[in-house]
Parts: sequence; structure tokens; C-alpha cells
Amino acid sequence: SYQYFLTTYVDPALYDKYDVWLANYTSVKPDFIKNYGMWQCDGDTHVNGIEGTVAIDKCYRSYPTVMTYYHLNNY
Repeated sequence: SYQYFLTTYVDPALYDKYDVWLANYTSVKPDFIKNYGMWQCDGDTHVNGIEGTVAIDKCYRSYPTVMTYYHLNNY
């Protein structure tokens, strides 16, 4: 979710249980106080071979590895 929503409306105790996907369209890494596994840093990018615009995310964890380790999503 967006940084404002996460800091204003989400119980901080949930950050210890769930990963966070942070949507914050800046070119500088956000100063969000909790850990986050993904950062959506742009929502209006053009990529050769794809029609229209796409969102760009930076991932800090290997989610396939996590899902395999914990047997999530049929892994």
C-alpha cells in the first residue's frame, strides 16, 4: 500500500507477521520505518515490447525461495 496509509491506518504489529509491498513513487528509496519486501517506485514507465505503461517494482526478497521454504501457494 501507500506509505501514508501504512503509517496512518495499519497496526504496526502486523509488520512482524506480514511482508509489506510499499507503493511510493519516488526516485529515492523511501524512509519507511518498517521493513518492506517490495517497493513500487514508478507507475508510469514505458518498456520496449509492452503496449502501454507498466509499474516498476524493486524486490528485496526471493519470494519463490520463501514460498518453497514455508510450503506456500502449493510450493
